[in-house]
Amino acid sequence: MGLFNYVSYEAPCPKCGALIKEWQTKDGDCFLNTVEPWEVSHFYAPCPKCNAWVVAKVDAEVEHIVKKCEVQLAIERMPWRNSAPIVAEKCLDPESPKESSQT
Repeated sequence: MGLFNYVSYEAPCPKCGALIKEWQTKDGDCFLNTVEPWEVSHFYAPCPKCNAWVVAKVDAEVEHIVKKCEVQLAIERMPWRNSAPIVAEKCLDPESPKESSQT
């Protein structure tokens, strides 16, 4: 048995904007498989640029019906890290049309 599964998702870091590609989750059976974001409720990754710990929460309302989901990203404060305050940004699944506040 593995310790986690990978999540097939890409999103910018809410703190610095660097693209995060390597997400993991402990939801479900953990066999080091790659899962889609709508198959889990939470996933996480460290930002490769600023090292912020970014946590993603999946909107469970629509995930299995349309196989697309809305994801809420947040930087989580970790007691063992010297991290930034919580910042949140809403992102859509990469397969959906992009709605971005970036200009």
